[in-house]
Amino acid sequence: MERSERRILAAGLAGLVLLILLAIVFHADRDGDKAKTAGGGIVAPAGGVSVTVSGKTANVRGTVANDTLKSSVLAAAKVTTPDGDVTDDLQVAAGGLAVPWLAAVVQALPQPKERFKNIRLDVTAKSVTISGIAPSKATKQALEGRIAVALGSAPRVHATNSLTVAVSPDTTASQAQIDAAIHGGTVSFQVGSSVITPAGKRVLDRVVPPLKRYPKVLVQIAGHTDSTGAAADNLKLSLQRALAVKLYLVSKGIVATRLTTHGFGASKPIANNNTPSGRAHNRRITFTAQ
Repeated sequence: MERSERRILAAGLAGLVLLILLAIVFHADRDGDKAKTAGGGIVAPAGGVSVTVSGKTANVRGTVANDTLKSSVLAAAKVTTPDGDVTDDLQVAAGGLAVPWLAAVVQALPQPKERFKNIRLDVTAKSVTISGIAPSKATKQALEGRIAVALGSAPRVHATNSLTVAVSPDTTASQAQIDAAIHGGTVSFQVGSSVITPAGKRVLDRVVPPLKRYPKVLVQIAGHTDSTGAAADNLKLSLQRALAVKLYLVSKGIVATRLTTHGFGASKPIANNNTPSGRAHNRRITFTAQ
């Protein structure tokens, strides 16, 4: 083969390689454009669905596996806003969420008349998380129960209730008045026992009026000890003292069902247990309006 022929052959091979490279790049660009077009420029999160409810509007977003599941989820969201609107940001794609209980969990969300605020539900194949503000502890627990029923016997699904309970004006006012009544006083007991001293009873007598003033407010009574002695004994004594306080307040006309008790032992000190003064501060009864 002569030199001129070899030059022509080399140029032809180089051109062929260049054409192949251009074809590969062009094909990749076309596939990328298709992906962007299919997602409207935004890739939806795979395998998860979120529902937010604010006022009379529910927004549903995420990705599900098929059109049937999408329709059932949107219909369930409409149940939560019977007089409002549902914003559909839900996509259908391979790898999307495909659990049979999804619509039931969405339908368990509260309606506007239940007075929840800023509700958000986040669902994956293995988890359900509810957040927002519940009007009361009872409604928070009721919603948690509804979601548990909706999940049924779904295996290995972790449900998290992150709802907070709204604080009513009565609760705030009751707490302030209880604190003012106790200010400067201590609910004291005989050493090593749950017998309330006369001085301790006088402090509790000051707590009775604010408790009666707000009869719908629940109150937790908590007992605390210093760190002297065995932890188990302190825990038991702190609960016994909280129960003794509850019984005394009930004897003064406070409805028993409003009062809950808890013993913390020495687990929540507010002062140094290494000094007599600190230990005295740690031996206390606290009241929390709820």
